[in-house]
Amino acid sequence: MVGTASLRHLETVDDPIVGRRAQKELRKSESTVMTYHLYIRSDQYEAVHPCIRCRSKILRLILLLLMFPLHSLATDDPWPGLPPDCWSGSRLVHDKQKDTLWEKNTEVFITKESKPQPGARSPNSGYFFIVENGHQNGKVTIYTEKEHLIQIKFTELSGLSHVQWINEKLIFMRPWWGRIKATDLIYDVENEKFIYSEGVTDGYIGYQQYLESCPLIGCDCIKKREDRVGD
Repeated sequence: MVGTASLRHLETVDDPIVGRRAQKELRKSESTVMTYHLYIRSDQYEAVHPCIRCRSKILRLILLLLMFPLHSLATDDPWPGLPPDCWSGSRLVHDKQKDTLWEKNTEVFITKESKPQPGARSPNSGYFFIVENGHQNGKVTIYTEKEHLIQIKFTELSGLSHVQWINEKLIFMRPWWGRIKATDLIYDVENEKFIYSEGVTDGYIGYQQYLESCPLIGCDCIKKREDRVGD
């Protein structure tokens, strides 16, 4: 343990790093009683607080709360199905509110380009689509036995997944707008329009937040620590 006198001595050393950090620790030691382990090398000074692991857990919890708002824990904003503290693992969750993000980042074009080489064929073998999946931009080109092609272009993408035929004329696709948010879309290639859209959220962060928070505040499936001890 290093006392106040030792810290005052460190203030006078030639190494500016040691001096500055010693001054900082001296101010702390004058305001509260704390135990430090001091390691001095020729070029650095390091103070290790015995509760550093506790503080790192608190900081991690605060970060999770900032990334995933607290209102998601409220009883008046339930998750579809059971809340995350009852899950066996993280899952994708479909949003209840209308998703408008895809409309801003999605455009449909009709083009007179020549017929491309066949890609994924529809169940009736008459139509096909080709996917160009970039990290920021993506495109789905559709051939429907007409003189023109349909091109669906996405911008500000994180990825484009699950592009597949549902039946003879409907294509499902899931553009991701980041690591958390995506949109499920269904496109009718014969009527040339989207007939379905719904937002999707990756529940991993929410799941982790519940695992961290519920022992402190108490949830449906993970009880408060004191309550569990009482049981």
